[in-house]
Amino acid sequence: MPAKGKHMDLSGKKFGKLTAIRFSHAENGQSFWECKCECGSSCVSRAGNLKSGSTKSCGCLKHESHNCKPIDLSGKRFGMLTVLQRSTSNKTMWQCICDCGNTSTVYRGHLRGGLTRSCGCEEGNRKHGMSNTRQYGIWRHMRNRCENPNYDQYEDYGGRGISVCDKWTEFTEFWNDMKGSYAENLTIERIDNNGNYEPSNCRWATMAEQGCNTRRTINICFRGETKTLSEWSRIVNMNWTTLNGRIKRGWGIERTLTEPSLRPYPPGAKPSA
Repeated sequence: MPAKGKHMDLSGKKFGKLTAIRFSHAENGQSFWECKCECGSSCVSRAGNLKSGSTKSCGCLKHESHNCKPIDLSGKRFGMLTVLQRSTSNKTMWQCICDCGNTSTVYRGHLRGGLTRSCGCEEGNRKHGMSNTRQYGIWRHMRNRCENPNYDQYEDYGGRGISVCDKWTEFTEFWNDMKGSYAENLTIERIDNNGNYEPSNCRWATMAEQGCNTRRTINICFRGETKTLSEWSRIVNMNWTTLNGRIKRGWGIERTLTEPSLRPYPPGAKPSA
């Protein structure tokens, strides 16, 4: 380190995108400083150039000016990452969401150069060997529905407060809990449609069973049995629209399901809802 007073101490001072870190060396009476650039790179610059403003970056600033404006990566995919927006704290970094549902901030160069392809989960996925399976896809889409605002089903899940429990942010934990009753013709279902994705509230179900467990499903308790309106329409041999219309007009359950209809439910036909 030079003697006190011989060279001005620039430690911690900012010059454009550069922050002086420490004295590097002296040459021909000039002092040189090791600097850190906002883009993440390091360089050594002459103190005079820093103070005069002729050196403002490691060189990336000049590169950006030649391109007129930085390339917009929003919406682009790099491996398992989809770019959301530019980082507010560093213009060379971008906020991304991974296929697994996690978010991360990544340098632009690392994305475009292929150095970063996931939030870090990709290496872990190789360990369980199931990253290309149907089961892994179900888990991934479950997390996207709850955690990715750009996902087409987010509004009906994460948008209304449905979340994935902390334990299930790891695929192996999800699979360990759910593999016992898994079958290829089944999909993941929440028992309580307003509850979260967690071991106590999830099961494997057929699409028909899923259809009977939505927010729009009308469940009716009649003579000690609770069934959907579609199921009751089959049992009492009446059209679903007739039963639904009666309920909307304020009919009681007993009258709705027992009073004869001029529009019987056609044998073998499917209910209209």
